[in-house]
Amino acid sequence: MRLLRTLSSVAACAALLVLPLQAPASAATAAPVKGGETKVTTARGLGKVLLENGIAAYTTSPGKTGVHVSGDNLSLSFRYPVTGGRASVKPLAGKVEHRGDLAFVNVRNGKRLKVGDFVIDLAKGRISGNVNDDPRTRVPVFDLDLSAAKLKVDGSVVHARNIRVKLTSVAAGALNKALRTDLFSGGLRIGTASTTLHL
Repeated sequence: MRLLRTLSSVAACAALLVLPLQAPASAATAAPVKGGETKVTTARGLGKVLLENGIAAYTTSPGKTGVHVSGDNLSLSFRYPVTGGRASVKPLAGKVEHRGDLAFVNVRNGKRLKVGDFVIDLAKGRISGNVNDDPRTRVPVFDLDLSAAKLKVDGSVVHARNIRVKLTSVAAGALNKALRTDLFSGGLRIGTASTTLHL
């Protein structure tokens, strides 16, 4: 059964609407992103399905992995530091950079794949990542759904939460091929992302 739908990383984020504090919100001038963190939490049931199918998922430094158990639900969380980028609100554009990888291992056959150093493209609502630490193989990993996103601006800090994260067809194909499985599919809901940006 093609349930699995997991990957997560990254993160995620969207309405990282980097509001230039010294210019009107309508300004198209991109403001620098000085730091922050993005967290992705897997959708209910995905962590359990991964383990049942022999797939381990975890972050590499400086990312952090969390495991949360509540009743019969096992969820995973992945945190990545924001390291730079520039963005604007109107139009929503720019890119937010992260450090760290999301690694997948099929413990049944030893096959593995890493994707990381995620970059959020705000204009496209998409997160891309390097495959196996090779910057020449940057691929679209996650699509972001901002329809239910919640934003809060507190001085020079922007908080965004409840950003829905879905796996792209390209990433699903790469995972299935590398891990020799058929668990992943394009459009599968990975979970939700939240992010904090320091401008």
